[in-house]
Amino acid sequence: MQKKIELAKRLHMVGVSKDGVVELLWKFPLERIEAQLEYLPYRKAKRPEAMIIESVRKNYSPPKEFYYARSKSELTEAFESLDEGSESSTGSAPADAQGHGTESAFNLDPSDERLAEGRQSNASDLPDFDPTIR
Repeated sequence: MQKKIELAKRLHMVGVSKDGVVELLWKFPLERIEAQLEYLPYRKAKRPEAMIIESVRKNYSPPKEFYYARSKSELTEAFESLDEGSESSTGSAPADAQGHGTESAFNLDPSDERLAEGRQSNASDLPDFDPTIR
């Protein structure tokens, strides 16, 4: 009974007449009325009171804008939870586990040992190349 009263108030706020409210609540499932009220803001209705009555009577499908708004809000929530998760895990892993500051972070080719020691390479170490090739 409480749900019917809530729906009656919502329908009346949209502009549906008393007779229209009674008809909808008497003839149609409450879930259908509730769903159509949820879809109403996403419909481009010039007369929302007429649109809600017609959409309940004919059981209109949800407008694409409803799905777009819902998926957009779900994506926003997902990205926010990812952001929160990355902030909480920042700095939680030890440097050794990430490979920072350890010699075993990567294996050097023996010919590249001069890089590990910080030495500069000589031009003589570079392979010969043909300057005419462009």
